[in-house]
Amino acid sequence: TAENDGNAGLFFLGAGGNAYYASIENLKIDNVCVETSTTYNENAQAGIVVSHGTTSIKNVTVTNSSVIGGKYTGAIAGFIDGGSITGCTVQDCTVSGQYKIGGVVGQIGAGAGNVTNNTLTGVALESANVLAGKTAVIGKFVGDWNATTGECSGNTFSGTTDATGDI
Repeated sequence: TAENDGNAGLFFLGAGGNAYYASIENLKIDNVCVETSTTYNENAQAGIVVSHGTTSIKNVTVTNSSVIGGKYTGAIAGFIDGGSITGCTVQDCTVSGQYKIGGVVGQIGAGAGNVTNNTLTGVALESANVLAGKTAVIGKFVGDWNATTGECSGNTFSGTTDATGDI
């Protein structure tokens, strides 16, 4: 499912820029493809969850799937600004984006966030169609961390990536 602004995901939390608190827990997803349209805007995000607010994502499992996105791309979420992603599993998946790409989340916004105790196995992270004038930022768990607070710990990764660090 894609919004008219180019964001793509199975769940839209706070869609349309209306930030609010939301949570998703204990969900298993297998064999899906989430992909932004070819006419998305520069700030498009893609993930199982598209979030415009503080989001709590816990115990979500994504297997045998792919996420293809724009600026913010992650297997679980494209972007979170506050909240947490914890206890999630991503297995045998491909995550491909243009700019900020992470195995769990593409970017943590200035509102902070916690990415803890997640497991990624057989996950391929890659950049494609990088935005003009930009350099792709790829992190095993978080593509880009824009907050001054938060935690990224207890995560395990076994896969393929050009990432130079855990976040």
